[in-house]
Amino acid sequence: MVLASTGLGCIGAIGGEDGESAPPDPNETAYATSAFECKPGILPDELPLRRVSNLQYRNVVEDAVRSIVPTHADAVLTEVSSPVNALPRDSRSGPEPKYGGFRRLDQAIFQETVSGAYKVGAEVGKAIVDDPARLTEAAGSCATDADASNDGACIDAFIEKIAPRILRRPITTDDVAFYHAVAGSTLEAEDYADIITVLLSAPSFLYFVEPGVGEPADGAVQLSAHELANRLSFHFWQTGPDDELWALADSGELSKDEVYQAQVERLFSDPRAQRALDEFYGEWLDPQHLGPTSTRFAATSPRPARRASTWSTRSRGWAGTTRSTPPRASTRSSPLTARSPRTRTSRRSTVSPSGTAASRLRSRPSAKA
Repeated sequence: MVLASTGLGCIGAIGGEDGESAPPDPNETAYATSAFECKPGILPDELPLRRVSNLQYRNVVEDAVRSIVPTHADAVLTEVSSPVNALPRDSRSGPEPKYGGFRRLDQAIFQETVSGAYKVGAEVGKAIVDDPARLTEAAGSCATDADASNDGACIDAFIEKIAPRILRRPITTDDVAFYHAVAGSTLEAEDYADIITVLLSAPSFLYFVEPGVGEPADGAVQLSAHELANRLSFHFWQTGPDDELWALADSGELSKDEVYQAQVERLFSDPRAQRALDEFYGEWLDPQHLGPTSTRFAATSPRPARRASTWSTRSRGWAGTTRSTPPRASTRSSPLTARSPRTRTSRRSTVSPSGTAASRLRSRPSAKA
């Protein structure tokens, strides 16, 4: 069992490989205690990567498909909805279960999580390359013509086009070479599917990978412009950056305070922020997590329809006192949209996130001692 506690300043390993404590072997020397030590301020060499939530995964898969084959996206999403829906759903997690929890805090990883994500990537790739029109839209006519001399350049251009937004970071020539190698020396249409599969199974797609830039200062390392864009978009929209945010990250402008401030306000004012607010308040205030208290409330609560109406009316009055609520965007029906177990009326937060809370998005704890 590997232990790493930055709060107590302890790091080390105890027990056998299976995570269980084991009695000492009489044929071996006594336990060595030097492998575990506690010192003020000590940090582990590595911190675990945080995976995207099930909701975030659905959103980024949809975004990826729409960026690869915009005009055929709905058909492809319908075809891959079965493996997406088969992925393990997140459970609400938190320090005290009876007081509620949040699905985004669930970091459990099962074999079905890993193999399921690979299957989704394979199905997306297959759905695109099996249709010449879709493949042409994804990679250009060079992917479907009879000219073999342009195949190498066509693969490289395809990778350069789709990889940055899927990996949520700029790519290098080494990245292009790595994903090109997936295709092998003899190029076929199926090679494009293999590249899509590997990209949609990459750690940068399934996890939040944030190496940061520069050396750590005061226990934190500065986020890159693209890492900051990802933080903002996932915080407010539960998905990756849009074109405007990505362009500001590409140019480096997002690292400027005034540009960052303007983007915080833009993302918060966008109707897409409603998704994150719906999830947060819906899970935080769900009476299922109040235990026996919910039974007592049930006898005196108004009927569901009236309760929803009361909530909506009060929230509109509340929101109107401090921040005008933008008109809600029409909900785009997607085959990957997770259905809520029950309908809830949402309300928009009236507290602007542009202050201290938003500034915390700009750095992460350093994993370096």
